[in-house]
Amino acid sequence: MGLFGTIAPTDFGWYDFLSRSSVWPEVNFWTPSTHFSFRADEFSPFFFKLKAPYNAICGFGYFANYSPLPDWLAWSCFEEGNGCASLKEMRDRISAIRLRMRYVATERAPEIGCIVIVNATLFARHDNGLLLRADLHRLFEQGYLTVTTEHRLRVSERLRVDFNNGKTYYPFRDTSISLPRDDRHRPDPDLLRWHNDSVFLG
Repeated sequence: MGLFGTIAPTDFGWYDFLSRSSVWPEVNFWTPSTHFSFRADEFSPFFFKLKAPYNAICGFGYFANYSPLPDWLAWSCFEEGNGCASLKEMRDRISAIRLRMRYVATERAPEIGCIVIVNATLFARHDNGLLLRADLHRLFEQGYLTVTTEHRLRVSERLRVDFNNGKTYYPFRDTSISLPRDDRHRPDPDLLRWHNDSVFLG
């Protein structure tokens, strides 16, 4: 007998937050109400699918269990695994979704539906990454190299100071990187600006 899976419409904000770390041991794929409960085979595949205009599978995991919980308890249990940075942000998102769906609460503090997914993998956004050689990617993560919003490479002097090295990389200074033809797949300038300001060891 085959194993059936689930493809679930996914809020972009939830995905966007969690995709910053590609793998999560446990996430809460919450629903804004408990009007419909959720059932599936234990540890059956669970796929996250972004709504229009993306219309794409953005990750997957395995269904563990379902339970209705008040939002504060869901936050206490899963914290950032709820796809939000804080309980206030989570409540704001719940309220916004309920408003869009014209949800009418039948109780004073309505619960949310908590679909617990384990071993969740979120695919990286096309505009949130760069295809770099392994050594360059390592330098980029550590702040010794960055890419400007004009798509030019910068190499930090700290590479010479910290490692008494860098001759291999300094010739890359101010060279332009190749870009995808499709603008949607190009690095997000706001993320590049953040890396320049917050990570790069200029």
